[in-house]
Amino acid sequence: MKRIVFALLLAGALLVPSVYSITVEVEDISNRNYFPAVLAEMNSAKTKITVAMYAMYIRYDEPDHPAYKLVEALIAAKARGVDVEVYLDNSPSNGKSNREAFDMLMNAGCRVFWIKPYIKLHAKLIVIDDAVVIEGSTNWTDKGIEENFESATLARGGEWARSRNGFFQALAASSDGVKAIAPELIKKVRVSNLFLTDEHMAARMFKVNDDDAFDLYLWLCRCEASSSETGWQAIDYKQTADYLRMRVESKHSKYRFDVRTVVKRLQDKYQLVDYVLDKENNIKVKIRHLGGGYFNVPLAYWAYGLDGEFNLREKFTYFVAIAESEIARPKSYWFKGQEGLARKYHVNRQAFIHGFGALEKADILGVRRSEIVPGKAYDDRKANQYYFKPLLSAQEKAQQWQELESRFDRESVAQGRALAGRLDKENDLREVECLLGLAKEYGWTETTKAINTVRRLCPNNPRRDTAYAAGILENWAEGE
Repeated sequence: MKRIVFALLLAGALLVPSVYSITVEVEDISNRNYFPAVLAEMNSAKTKITVAMYAMYIRYDEPDHPAYKLVEALIAAKARGVDVEVYLDNSPSNGKSNREAFDMLMNAGCRVFWIKPYIKLHAKLIVIDDAVVIEGSTNWTDKGIEENFESATLARGGEWARSRNGFFQALAASSDGVKAIAPELIKKVRVSNLFLTDEHMAARMFKVNDDDAFDLYLWLCRCEASSSETGWQAIDYKQTADYLRMRVESKHSKYRFDVRTVVKRLQDKYQLVDYVLDKENNIKVKIRHLGGGYFNVPLAYWAYGLDGEFNLREKFTYFVAIAESEIARPKSYWFKGQEGLARKYHVNRQAFIHGFGALEKADILGVRRSEIVPGKAYDDRKANQYYFKPLLSAQEKAQQWQELESRFDRESVAQGRALAGRLDKENDLREVECLLGLAKEYGWTETTKAINTVRRLCPNNPRRDTAYAAGILENWAEGE
């Protein structure tokens, strides 16, 4: 790798005919020299790394690939106190492939920004410590780093590096931004893993449709987590009956009996609590601590009303997804075949097929479906990969849809949601936004034809999405 020192001639402001030079030291890091050079620079970063990248394609189950190692280097830099800021393309045909890197970086505390889907970010730019600029054609993909002919340079020079800040400022103005995490998303309620994995507990409730016992146990876990004291909890009959959606009448006290009946099942049938009654039939409950580790339910599950919105199958699947995501490495994605899940959690496979489908449709869970391998049967694919999408309150969701309507119009957004609904994506704002962009470029008639083509694929087919529809439209436009 040759190092060359030369002067860059830079024009001043457009209306000022001034030109000035900057001296930099440049190193050619094209082709197979790119990865070791970038990795070394990021590993030695002291203050800040800023990245703008069109393609940052990684797979959580392939940590030895170079693109994955570069993402890990960013996370390691963040862990040692470096300010890490990343901008990623989110255009219809590309954003989905960048999702795993986005989630890994976000979960590690890095500041990650999506560029608005109707704008394509095609840059491959890295600035380190306001001293090093790495730029060229190389994407963070296996082919880009290991196979393609790519051109890239590493330039050292503080003045040149600082001059690139204007580019990132423009990206920030065209990004979706990053909001502070709400307290109800940070605060978690611990629930024993055995609640899910013991066939006599949650699985048994699921099989006999014991929604009340399921909901009350989780509610008691929440109450214990919010209390400064552990041990016995006094049960407020009316509050508990209201929560369980039992009928409460002022002149009758049957609801008190109904609440006690549920508590009794939690003790005698499921071995999850102990309870005592005093002479007035006031009740106290103590959760049995089962051991075997815990999974953590965000307080938003209750604050955002998911406990009332989901049915028992969806709740069970939601908690399984939380438990599986917390033991996955890395935690951004997790995968396990539905047959394996059925054996582990003692319910039938159909429960997970429908449960995951409902969570995906509600835009709670994202699914990355494995590609079909040529020459192999459809069912021989690897298991689906799952990840959680950010939980939003009803107010935040409404605000996002209003913002989308302000950029397009209410009628177009409604039309986009209806079209996305053909792929069960009507609640996915990004999918709807991508559809609106496609309709703007190709027209509603052609976009609808493409979605109808994709819709005919099996619901679990990896190509049944808007990105594949975008490819179809592009091919049609090119006459293929």
